[in-house]
Amino acid sequence: MAFQIGMNWQWQLTGKLDVSVPALVYDIDVAGGDGINAAAVKSRNPDRKILCYVNVGSLETGNQRADEKQFLPSELGSEYPGWNGEYFVDIRSANVRRIMQNRFQAMKAAGCDGIEPDNMAIEYKGNSGFTPGISTADQVNYMHWFTGAVHDLGMSIGAKNGGDILAKYPEFYSIFDFAVIEECTASNNCQLYSPFVKAGRPVFAADYVNSGSGGCKAIKGSVQDACDTLNSYNFEGIIKNCNLDATVTQCRSQGPLTPPPPSPPPPPPPGPPGPPSPPPVENPPSFGGENPTPPPPPPPPPAPPLQDSSNDPSIPQSTIFETQDLPIPINSDSTSSSSSGSASTPRHRHLHRRDHLG
Repeated sequence: MAFQIGMNWQWQLTGKLDVSVPALVYDIDVAGGDGINAAAVKSRNPDRKILCYVNVGSLETGNQRADEKQFLPSELGSEYPGWNGEYFVDIRSANVRRIMQNRFQAMKAAGCDGIEPDNMAIEYKGNSGFTPGISTADQVNYMHWFTGAVHDLGMSIGAKNGGDILAKYPEFYSIFDFAVIEECTASNNCQLYSPFVKAGRPVFAADYVNSGSGGCKAIKGSVQDACDTLNSYNFEGIIKNCNLDATVTQCRSQGPLTPPPPSPPPPPPPGPPGPPSPPPVENPPSFGGENPTPPPPPPPPPAPPLQDSSNDPSIPQSTIFETQDLPIPINSDSTSSSSSGSASTPRHRHLHRRDHLG
């Protein structure tokens, strides 16, 4: 499994990419510009895992996405409340799924290890703009489709929020490879995602220090309070600002950037027992006196005269074994220090929603 519990993470979708944050997992938007790409992240540490953002439930118009014109007018529904110029897409459409398949393939080619599917579980509340409307059954069918499509490409895929629908359909706790969630301490719903951890799958959790222009829900207490809550669930917790730039506070101390070396193999099982030891002598012979001294051994027989055997064909010649110097592997851990980027106005308005309208 590419993504594991204990892997710390960084989530940056805007601003100049900062690859110095000591994190094993980076969640980025390789299709959003700003010079954010997987190669730059892995240049610091090739063992890093890359999550790539894909909006699977709505379309940001205004040339924010290169494939915007591939969507048919009939496949765009109501405007996403609070997000001007962004519209629900008809997830039942074969053409929409073709576009999403192309997006997944582009992410694979870009070097992504996993997908963050934004807006996968929108609560339309009857306002999708389609007739008939999009039902929960339609969403479940779509979730089964895109998880299978991503897995078929050899990538991992996580649940993006959607705690309510996951609780109703618990089979997804074992279908998704991880979860990316927002504001669970501010919304008091962290418990909806604890089944992932129980199943051995990581939960990458972010809470926000400000409401910001993205509509984020800020934490109610201190950063330490939020981190304590995330740590209590064994989530990979970070605290971000709403712009999702490079600024980050990681909730628990982490190890080196490279995973620890594997444990040495166990020793082989013992072989068959050898012959039994001879029984001890009960009455050893006595040589007399308090400090007995054994008699000297007899002299050795005289050695036979030396013979020249160099030309004797019955004696095999010696074999010469050559040795060579073998390289010794050197384990070099890459380390770096965390740095903060400056906040900027997000160009992508869709980056940090809760996937519901309530």
